[in-house]
Amino acid sequence: MNNDKLFFKIWRNQYLRFIITKFRILYEKNKKVKFLDYRDFKRYKEKEFVLEIDYQGNQLLKDGDLSEYPMVRIINLKDGIFNNVSSSIFENTLIEKIKFPPYRYNAPPLLTDINKLPNTVNSIKQFPYDLKIPIPKSIKKITISSNYYFIRDFSLVNYLKFSENENITNLKIIPTWRANSDSILIQNLFPKNLKTLDLGSYSQILNENVLPTSLEKLVFSSGYSMTFYSNKLLSLINLTHLSLSHQNVLLEPNSIPPNVTFLSIANLGNPVVDNSIIPRNLKTLIINPAFRPDYKGVSILYDTFPNSLTELKCEGFKLASIPKIFKNDDNCFFPKSIKSLSIGSNFSDGFKPGFFFPLKPPASSSSSSLCNITSITFGYYFNEIILPNILPKSLTFLKFGTNYNQPFLKDSIPPGCELKELIFGDYFNRLVDHTTIPIKSLQVLRFGSNFKVPLESIGFNKFESLKTFELDSKKYPYHIDLKSLEFPKSFETLILNRIFKFSSNIILNQDCIKNIIYKK
Repeated sequence: MNNDKLFFKIWRNQYLRFIITKFRILYEKNKKVKFLDYRDFKRYKEKEFVLEIDYQGNQLLKDGDLSEYPMVRIINLKDGIFNNVSSSIFENTLIEKIKFPPYRYNAPPLLTDINKLPNTVNSIKQFPYDLKIPIPKSIKKITISSNYYFIRDFSLVNYLKFSENENITNLKIIPTWRANSDSILIQNLFPKNLKTLDLGSYSQILNENVLPTSLEKLVFSSGYSMTFYSNKLLSLINLTHLSLSHQNVLLEPNSIPPNVTFLSIANLGNPVVDNSIIPRNLKTLIINPAFRPDYKGVSILYDTFPNSLTELKCEGFKLASIPKIFKNDDNCFFPKSIKSLSIGSNFSDGFKPGFFFPLKPPASSSSSSLCNITSITFGYYFNEIILPNILPKSLTFLKFGTNYNQPFLKDSIPPGCELKELIFGDYFNRLVDHTTIPIKSLQVLRFGSNFKVPLESIGFNKFESLKTFELDSKKYPYHIDLKSLEFPKSFETLILNRIFKFSSNIILNQDCIKNIIYKK
């Protein structure tokens, strides 16, 4: 008997179903609890359901206290009281992750015998690195709070003997406001089998053979300006995820490891981006321009994006070679592999027919292969009229940013497009009806807080597949009678701003709608 049949055999029994449901509710209610007092911690009744404890009491936990919670896996300890704690409080437990309070410079150690932790502990957050004690072999994931002295010289971490610990696979260094990344990483500093590394605000040169070749994910979670030099990281052949959150990132040609498939750059400072900067195996690219008072835009050259790319999010770009693209009608700016696209607002010089797909494809190409984009999200400031032949027929999801408020034309959404979800931003206040958007395929329609068009003009009864309609308007001026709107038989959910719950301007007629949700 397979698992599905066994489950349904048990589930059909009313008594067993009652017991299962009861314990499920108890689990959801008690799996994570917070204690402000030691007495509450001791008196808690449903201890056997607790998986995570956030202890904020002023009294230290004693040996044996945690063992009263047989299923607990994670504990978060309060700041200010856990100094010189003995690891014996964790004995006879199944705890896997310990979250210490944020490290304070010159504060006494939180846990002086960390090397005696039980083998079940595999993750420590806020590791007290001032302790010159080797990290236990059981630890696989560790987060270190850094201070000024640690950041100035990464070699100080040598006394933790990272390079000798083959079990650590995840290391994160959290910078503080005192951080000053003016040291250069040296060789043999990190665990040999490290998979994930977050270097915090490190902003200096990354030389060859400094980072372990085992790395699969590399993150810089903050920092000022950093330059990635050519061919310095080519040894990282296993790296597939790279996230750069510096305030200004400069990329030289061939500076990104070749096998990276996910690249996120919070603030790109390059004035021009071409295919020597973007690796050719990318699947996801999230990229933004540097925020500078003199910012004039980043120019992206034609053929910059690789044919492997399926998801692209970019803001604030200028398209340097738009004229070249549209002289040849069998080309378009984006590769055919892209399925999800989120773009910004600086497209006044290039947002024209043929932008997303070729207008005159080669005779050998089928119409279905011209474009695979199914999702487009326009940025906050985007506010341009969508002309015919702009959007691809392959679209199923379309979202406009907050500032968008342009007339929606009859062929803004191309004929034959099976759009399923259409979302307008908060400033949109234009007529949209069954003549301008697909009536057969659309399932979700959403208007923002400034929408003040009479709903009767939309013609809901013309939509064959509409399931959800959302109106987030906070000052909607018209009277609404839901029954007179004549929603189609497919309709299920109406989402309204919570203001409507107390408004006399709406007649609910709950019978004609399955579900009404009030949004905060």
